[in-house]
Amino acid sequence: MAKFKEQAKSLIQQKIRLQQLYPSLIDSLYIQKGVLTCIIRLQPTQHSIEYKVLVKFRIGYWPSARILEPKEIAQINGHKPHHLYNRYENGKERLCVFYTKGHEWNDNMFIAEAYIPWIITWLSAYEIWQIAGVWVYPEAPHGDIKD
Repeated sequence: MAKFKEQAKSLIQQKIRLQQLYPSLIDSLYIQKGVLTCIIRLQPTQHSIEYKVLVKFRIGYWPSARILEPKEIAQINGHKPHHLYNRYENGKERLCVFYTKGHEWNDNMFIAEAYIPWIITWLSAYEIWQIAGVWVYPEAPHGDIKD
């Protein structure tokens, strides 16, 4: 029996699912020039601060996220957490929320159901890192990532 490859979720489907799951947390959500852009407010625990996060996604590429607020990523002893990718727009780093070589993300997944929860987990780990100085969640192998 032939296996059928599941089609990628369209940007419209992604947008609708985000609206369904996070209606009160979304500050901005639109599709322009083949890119879904979402600004969402996330709070990993009731004791956490609220983060404003920019999520961008284009079909065929990995989604990306960066923190808009607070304006600066915390540092410990002059170092930011190592779970950040190279500098992004306006000098901001993208969050490393999954291991790209691990094939954890694919276009058949909903950002709202997978990627947003991964961001929340990253924010939770980040808050613990600020207190304990160690990243307590499981990690994939990394090379040296520069601040």
